[in-house]
Amino acid sequence: MNAVEFLKSKLSEISDKIPNIGLKYAYDKITSFHIIEVYPEDIRCNNTSYMKLEHDLWINFQNSYPNEDLLISEVDDINDMSNLLFEKIPVDRIEINNFTGENLFTIKFYTIPQSEKKETVTSNHTTYESIYVDDTLNNAA
Repeated sequence: MNAVEFLKSKLSEISDKIPNIGLKYAYDKITSFHIIEVYPEDIRCNNTSYMKLEHDLWINFQNSYPNEDLLISEVDDINDMSNLLFEKIPVDRIEINNFTGENLFTIKFYTIPQSEKKETVTSNHTTYESIYVDDTLNNAA
């Protein structure tokens, strides 16, 4: 496994363990640096689980690829990220406290019976016509 494959694999593992993390990995050909940008800053600097994973990544990388250079930093315009090799964008999550089945909603689709397909309804001077939808899907279920 080369350095790029190693880093992509480890970054994937980190992103699985820290769901709200954002990661970008690029290789800067001019400086020959592997660059990893980590965000948000709160995770990068204050999440002890992430900090342990970063430390382990750094040690394992240096032991496995002693002739390669690695920079792990915050997002910075000075980093050349034009050769992006890996990116994990954090997903905003909606958390529902006291989650129960009543927190859910259901969407049901009904077909309009053929007998109603030619009905026209006028409301506030706007005319609405019913549409006919083939009942094949509902009958198949």
